[in-house]
Amino acid sequence: MNKGLTPRERVRRAVEHKEVDRLPRGELVIDDDVAARTLGCPKDGLSFTGRLDFVRRMELDIYCLSPRYPAGDRLPAARDCVFPDLQNWALDTDLFIFGLLDGVFDWGFRLMGFERFITLSVRSPLSFAELASGVARLNAGLIARLGEAGADGVLIADDLAYQKGLFISPAALKKHVFPSLADQAAKSAAAGLPVFFHSDGNYSPIIPELIEAGFGGLHCIDRHSGMSPGEIRRQYGERLCLWGSLDVADTLRAGEPGYLEEIRDATLSATGGKGFILGTSSGIFSGMDMAGLLSVYRIFE
Repeated sequence: MNKGLTPRERVRRAVEHKEVDRLPRGELVIDDDVAARTLGCPKDGLSFTGRLDFVRRMELDIYCLSPRYPAGDRLPAARDCVFPDLQNWALDTDLFIFGLLDGVFDWGFRLMGFERFITLSVRSPLSFAELASGVARLNAGLIARLGEAGADGVLIADDLAYQKGLFISPAALKKHVFPSLADQAAKSAAAGLPVFFHSDGNYSPIIPELIEAGFGGLHCIDRHSGMSPGEIRRQYGERLCLWGSLDVADTLRAGEPGYLEEIRDATLSATGGKGFILGTSSGIFSGMDMAGLLSVYRIFE
């Protein structure tokens, strides 16, 4: 057993399915309102130091850093996007830093709205393909910057599913989306950065295609959407590192007798304690019980 690992080392070993001193912990996003309230400071006054203090208090090993995109009704250029405090996070902390980048669906929803975008692959396949290519170019530039700045990984967020299945057919995804995702995964690999994929909902039918595209990890294993860590591990073994299977209900039920032990035993039985990162499927938002979340984290120690 390796003891005394830094957060960065702990996550790297988990990604590589190696033994760790404890399961690493990470959250997709951290709501500034929650961090400010926890720290007792104004939201507008929350700085890099304050965010880092919150991460330390929550005993996290990962920080996900999203770029600030300029306002507009079209895809920006990579040069116009800013990663706040990227060098501070990458060089002045021992955390594992993921660059969190939006994928084709997230950009489509942002630029067109849900209803208009969700039918785009049928109404105008060429427009859909152009958007996918544009997102790949944008993220290629951002991935290069992440690698140069010393970040540790890339997480492509693309909410292409809901609780019962995919928003569009697997065939349409394979034709229009996976070439873009594969290009982004290849750019991440070239920069020496492990790459994870995030989607809400049940995207289990396309996990083989995600592996083929080059993704080594999945975020958001939502048990209530039929995503089972044990079943994914059974089917795909050590080809994937799994991250994010907790939900708000787990934090609220943390005080119930035996509940924490139940979560721990089920998770360790499903994953074997390797290739797995603790965290919620959603990230930290208002309404979550922070003390309950810490209790869930700590039961795995």
